[in-house]
Amino acid sequence: MLLNELKTLWSIVQLNRSPENLAYSRGMLVAVLGLVFIGQWLAKEQSIPEAPFVHWASLIFLLIFVRVLPFIIFQRTERLVQSLTALFGTDLLISLPLLIALMVVDATKESIFLHVLFLFVHTWRLVVGTFIYKLSLEFSWLQAVVTMLVLQVLNIAGVTALAHLLEMS
Repeated sequence: MLLNELKTLWSIVQLNRSPENLAYSRGMLVAVLGLVFIGQWLAKEQSIPEAPFVHWASLIFLLIFVRVLPFIIFQRTERLVQSLTALFGTDLLISLPLLIALMVVDATKESIFLHVLFLFVHTWRLVVGTFIYKLSLEFSWLQAVVTMLVLQVLNIAGVTALAHLLEMS
């Protein structure tokens, strides 16, 4: 079953399948979120090792909240489990080359390779996220693009505000 779900996630990364093709499984969502936490922790340790755990955990929970928000606003919570599994699972697959590169290249120093790889990964994550929101929320392409842009702005504003808040404490 796990191999089939990985294949489905890969098909979503390629824009060939929909999140509805994933099994409705809260266990799978929890497993994917666990892997996201591990991946984000490894990336944090390679790029900003001095950042405290509470800062990192707060940013992860902010990311989850931002991703859930459209489903609450547009009252599509019945699609939340499969869609979040797709959003975070595809992010993991797309980000894997970057995570591996962070293990090899010193991320605390300037690296054109890491910058280019980050740009590619981030761009493809935006494309796939737009695709997932389009299908999951039954949006047009324009509505899905606007949703992704608004979510990116909310994420950046939230991260900035959270960073300032945590620095003050």
